[in-house]
Amino acid sequence: MDTFKTILAKINVLRAISKQLGLDKLRADEEAAMTALSSKNEGAKERLLNSGLENTNFAYLGGTIEKREEFTLQRLIFRRTNGNALVVTFPLEVSEHDLLRKDNFMENRLGYVVIYPDFEVERRIIRKVCESFIGPIFETSFRDVLGDLALANQTKEKLRAVIVQSKAQFVEYLNNYNPLRGME
Repeated sequence: MDTFKTILAKINVLRAISKQLGLDKLRADEEAAMTALSSKNEGAKERLLNSGLENTNFAYLGGTIEKREEFTLQRLIFRRTNGNALVVTFPLEVSEHDLLRKDNFMENRLGYVVIYPDFEVERRIIRKVCESFIGPIFETSFRDVLGDLALANQTKEKLRAVIVQSKAQFVEYLNNYNPLRGME
């Protein structure tokens, strides 16, 4: 179950990064070009490469934190990077379909994305700050955002299938092999 929650958090973070980059507004052919950079539609790929976004020197690190830790994270990132990083927080969105046990595990959590210059020193500082909070962290680049998002969605569906199958097998086991069954 924790793996499923982690995948849901990753999907939220990657969607937020995608929105920050404006990738959520891409046309279908441009999104396909980004997902598989060897697209047959050279025109869409060329527009993306000429847009300047591909050549940015920024890195993106995101994760989840408890709501009460939001300002602490922002303050630590600002102080440790001397204001050279942008922290964006957002509420996590989980559909009713993805709540397998009907628990609101994401209710008290926020997602965050840190956008920073892609230098090794900055990366280590920001990673260290983010790792000091409880919750998963994910790192991506402009080139990989949509591919990572597609892979995370595929993983979510596979995990959901395993969880549903496991529940069904457990119920079947209880119905068929329960030694207390029929004893009243």
